[in-house]
Amino acid sequence: MDHGTPIPLATALCNWSSTHYSVTPMATYYQITIHTFDNETPDTYFLMFNITKDANYKIGYFSISVTIRTITTSLQLIPPVEPTTPTGYVYVTVYYGDLDHNSGIVSSFVDCTIRNSTGGFIAKTWSNITGSPGYYNITVAASQFDGLGIFSLLVYFNWTGSVPQYQNRILSLDVTIEGEKSSFTLIEASLPSPCLSNMTYTFLYSHLT
Repeated sequence: MDHGTPIPLATALCNWSSTHYSVTPMATYYQITIHTFDNETPDTYFLMFNITKDANYKIGYFSISVTIRTITTSLQLIPPVEPTTPTGYVYVTVYYGDLDHNSGIVSSFVDCTIRNSTGGFIAKTWSNITGSPGYYNITVAASQFDGLGIFSLLVYFNWTGSVPQYQNRILSLDVTIEGEKSSFTLIEASLPSPCLSNMTYTFLYSHLT
């Protein structure tokens, strides 16, 4: 400040570990970059820096507060859920994604749960789609639903790691269970008959695949 000129080749030290920050000398200032990691607990941290040169310069101090938050997370239904029959399966595809970094979330800490409208658990199989991070296929047997109709489900994607790195998300969707497709076909009809005679007709009632 006495000469109004930058001080080159100074050393900046912080009360955080050296892996958490880096210092880059620029033309007229020093750029300090703060690094965070997967195991950081979301919180506000108070950082103290001191800048030193040599015995000819006073030590400079400054402090900042850094807030680490949980990553903003989304859960989206990708295609609409197609109707199925009581003996079929419900197929659901969702995307569980990191909105801050525009990337899908894939981890052993991701857990999927499905509940019906009364809170009961729905059995399912699920997996991440190979080569498509964050996209998950979920398969539910329709035999778990009580008859035909529209059934409401809640799909939960939760982050189970010890550090809340991502947000838990809930997706509401409706599933339609409809009757099996069938046909009713006249196979044989009786010829015209006089009054008081019996007339016989043969029909085929069949399941359509």
